[in-house]
Parts: sequence; C-alpha cells; structure tokens
Amino acid sequence: MYFKGFLCFLFTCVHTNGLIVTEPNPPKPNPSALMARYIMHSVGWATISSISTMPEIKSFPYANLEEMVDGLDDKGNGVPYFYVAVYDPLTIDTEQDNRCTLVASLAESSWCKEKNFEEEDPRCARVMISGRFVRVSNTTEEHNSALNHMHRKHPQSNYWPTSHHFYIGKIDIQHINLFDSFGGIKTINVKEYLNANEEFDNNI
Repeated sequence: MYFKGFLCFLFTCVHTNGLIVTEPNPPKPNPSALMARYIMHSVGWATISSISTMPEIKSFPYANLEEMVDGLDDKGNGVPYFYVAVYDPLTIDTEQDNRCTLVASLAESSWCKEKNFEEEDPRCARVMISGRFVRVSNTTEEHNSALNHMHRKHPQSNYWPTSHHFYIGKIDIQHINLFDSFGGIKTINVKEYLNANEEFDNNI
C-alpha cells in the first residue's frame, strides 16, 4: 500500500475498472519533439482524415477514429500503427489516395481535466501528423511486433471478426505539427521526433 501511494504521489493515478493506471505528467513544452512523442505514447486512439472516395463527398476531407499504438512495443518509437478492416473508409480512401493526417490530443487522458484545461486550450496539447498511409506486409517482423503490441494495448482487438480481414497499417510520417502552448502551432522536425527516444525514455 505504501508503494502504491508513493507511485500516486509521483504520477497521476487513474482508476479504470478497478485497476490503477499511472500516467506521468507530460513534459514541459520544450523540447517540442519530446512533447509530441509523449502525446503519441499516451493516447490509445486518434482521428485520421483521408481524402474521401464517397460519391456524395468525393475529394472532401473525411475524418475517422482509429485505435492505435505508437510503435512496435511498449517502449514506443513514435510511428503510429493501426489495425484496420478492409471495409473501413480509411482503407477504401487510401487505396485511391494514401495521404492522411492524424490528430491526437491529451484531452483523451485525464490530465487536462485534472488541470481544468478545456480541450482547445493549447496546454491540453495535441499533435498533428501528416503522411502516407501504408499497409505493413504480414510476412514481416514489423507486422508481427505491431500486431502483438496492438493486442496488448487494445485487448478486444484479439476478438475482432476475421471476416473483416483486419490488417496492420501505419503512417509514413512526412510532417508534424504540435500545439502545446500559447503562441501558435509549431512544426517539428521529423528526424528529431523519431530520434527523441533516449530523451523520451528518460522522461517517462
């Protein structure tokens, strides 16, 4: 009990189905790459906009919600991976034009609410990642690792119907924006974001 209390003193504690999940407080707005990585590591889902192929709104942006993991294991590497059905609008759209943009926000966590930050408050940080949505070949170790991580983070995905032909996809990142403080949106260098591992590890 003392150990649990000590952890709750250091971290934000969230009660989920009777379990205590520790959520470390996000880093300060600088370095920005670290904040972007923190957001992606903290969330379990994100909104993705693709270029719609629906006849009624063809070429319009079309947003969809997808569960995700930020890499191949619990450590995270910043790359968003998804487990997507072939019938999903994201699949249908990106087969024609695979450009997409992801939005992930700390509003998904309890931290913003605890700080009394509105979802649009810049301090309730969000990251926007743009790139190309690509399928990961199911013959690769990358696929197997991402799938295992997805099943661990989202246990119900183990039971999704095989008739929907789910597959692992990811975003090949080309551009990153971050909104985490007053003063406007920041652009994050992709290489700095992906190479933030050591600093990221040391801060969470």
